[in-house]
Amino acid sequence: MTQKQVDAINAACRNGFSFDRYDFAVLGEKRLSKTISLVEGSKEVKLSLSWRNEVVKVENEHGCMVPTYTGNVVPQLHCSIWDKTPGESCWHSYGLGKYHVFTDKTSPKRLMNRLCEITELVTDNLVCEMLPDKECAEFRQKAERKVNEVNGVVISRALLNEYGYDGNMPTDEQMQMIADELLEYWGVSGCFKDALDSTMSNIFGVEAEE
Repeated sequence: MTQKQVDAINAACRNGFSFDRYDFAVLGEKRLSKTISLVEGSKEVKLSLSWRNEVVKVENEHGCMVPTYTGNVVPQLHCSIWDKTPGESCWHSYGLGKYHVFTDKTSPKRLMNRLCEITELVTDNLVCEMLPDKECAEFRQKAERKVNEVNGVVISRALLNEYGYDGNMPTDEQMQMIADELLEYWGVSGCFKDALDSTMSNIFGVEAEE
């Protein structure tokens, strides 16, 4: 994988997902993922999106229903909760997490562009359905807080200049795109600058000037 390929994948993702470099380097798996901080420094939710072989049950010659591979693949979302005790450096996750299979999105091949399209279907409601009640409540509270913070910020050309971007570059329509996408990234980011950097990289492929 080249940096150009990774950048193209990240630009095609939605809802804060990006190419999982760690899984690719360690496991050789091409997945998309995002991490949501619930409690700063001590609790996170990791979402991983990947392809899995499609299996259906068919009746054999003995009248028994047996699992059978179709030769196609389907996108699968995995949700896991990670905790870290104060003072420790290691994160821990217990149990198998929860899976959601997009059964109506079958594909004959493990296409990354198709997987990027699925990220748009990973809504806040779906994430909450996959979380225990306590973590769902924490997620809702944080998402609502971030929405209120973003709604209180006016995305202007002067603000872009202030953070190292060319404020004259975006069209009026693109300024609205920046505002809309910033809301998505701020929901999973720790600060305004990180969210703005992710937004500008995703839409324009540019970085802030020092």
